[in-house]
Amino acid sequence: MSEPAHDVENGIKITRSRGPDTHRVGLQVTYQTDGRNGVSYPLPALISCNSETHLRTLPDGTPIPLEVPEGGLVGKVHLTIFTPGPGGVYTELNVPYDAIGKPRSWRY
Repeated sequence: MSEPAHDVENGIKITRSRGPDTHRVGLQVTYQTDGRNGVSYPLPALISCNSETHLRTLPDGTPIPLEVPEGGLVGKVHLTIFTPGPGGVYTELNVPYDAIGKPRSWRY
């Protein structure tokens, strides 16, 4: 059984169980934009890769050049981000977790 963790989001203390599914592939999370346009805002995202699911080589032994996300119980992940803008979707690699929502981070 995993130990509960406490986060503060928008001034509210939240308790979450942090087990093996904490940052599983396919989990819907919130991505906080990096503010390139002068404004940082939240967008819906899916975790598309974590340190456990990243293939380091192809079956023939060819290395995959995509950076492996840094692990940890709530580590960095690769995200597929949904936006109302042109194209509707983009990716961000090696995005850190941050319960408060600092620019270029993910949270629950």
